[in-house]
Parts: sequence; C-alpha cells; structure tokens
Amino acid sequence: MVLNALLSSEKVNVIVVDWSVYASLSYANAVVAVPSVGIAIARVLSLLEAASPQQINFNRVHLVGFGLGAHAAGFAGRELQQTYNKRVARITGLDPSGNQWVNNPQRLRSSDARYVEAIHTDGTGVNANGIGIRVGHVDFFANGGGNQPGCSNNACSHNRAYELFSSSLTHGGLIGRECETTKQLTSNLCRGFNLELGNNKMNKFGDGMFRVNTGKSYPF
Repeated sequence: MVLNALLSSEKVNVIVVDWSVYASLSYANAVVAVPSVGIAIARVLSLLEAASPQQINFNRVHLVGFGLGAHAAGFAGRELQQTYNKRVARITGLDPSGNQWVNNPQRLRSSDARYVEAIHTDGTGVNANGIGIRVGHVDFFANGGGNQPGCSNNACSHNRAYELFSSSLTHGGLIGRECETTKQLTSNLCRGFNLELGNNKMNKFGDGMFRVNTGKSYPF
C-alpha cells in the first residue's frame, strides 16, 4: 500500500527491504534481528552512494518502517551516522513496536535522522502492538493513539498506521493539533498549532506531540 502510494504520488525511487525471513520468526527472534537489518540497510545505501554519488543524496533519503521496521530504520539511520558519517533527511516510524522497546535505549529516536516522525495507532491497552510514547521530533497519536475507528482488534489498529501514511501521500489533509499534555491528548482537548501528518516532504520540521482525528475508512 505504501509503495503504491509513493509511486503514484510523485516521481521517486523506492527501495523495498524484504526481511520476511526474520520478521516471520517468533517476535523475540525478530527483535534480535532488528539491529542486523538496520546495519545492512545502512551498508547498502553507502554502497549505492559510492557506486553512483550523483544518484544518492542523503538529504533526499526518507526511511519508512512499520512496527519492528521502524526501529530497524532507526538503526539504519544511526549506523549511517556512526560508520559512514552520513545523515538521512527523514525517518517515519509507523506505529513503532512497543514490546521490548519501551525502555530500550536502541529504539527509534529523534537523533537517528534530521527529522523523525512517528505515527501511533495501537499504543494503548495491555495487548497493544505499538510503543505509545514519544520517540521522534514529532509524534502523531491518531485518535489518541489506540482503538482506531472501524477497528475491533489490535492488529487492525496497528495496521492503520501504514494506511494513514499512505493516505497522506495520495490525498493529504490529515491535520494534527499540538498537545501540551498527555491529558489533552487523550481527552481530545489539544489546542496547539496544526501540522500535517505524514507526506514525503524532506524539509519537514516540528517538535511535539499531536493528536489527529480520523474517520474509519480510507482515506480517513
């Protein structure tokens, strides 16, 4: 869905990382594989730049990851900085996974790219898939961050993150309001400035947590 949205909305080159051989393992084993996946992504991007420096401009590189993939994107961004002295323009984490990551210092964080955005959709409740806490420069909490409209289970709410991001590419118009406190966020009382969720802009910037209210079906 995200791939098609990117390709249909603008002229871009997209690299899709297939790490299903690890992601299809048990969750615990997939977690262990995340650092290696991120490091491999960084190495491939560095090799591509070395082979064709005119084609790879890290100021135009946007890493997007869903669930555990969000943390893998963070590892990739970190590895590029530490090993290759390169910094990507942007990382977008789509409902970054929470189990084993809440107190993990190696999780996706704002220093991993020039701009880091997270879209939280399943971060509340004991069975939540998402991390549900701030990890980026800007964190969007869709409908408060959990129990998405039209969803009856956590998997549906978790998947809503990539659906919202795809909609932001093809339709736009998903506007969040800045929240000063968690209480404002959960009570739908945010009154701060507006910021658009998602999109593929490389010069995007901001700071804070935002609530975005959506409908229950695409394009939301």
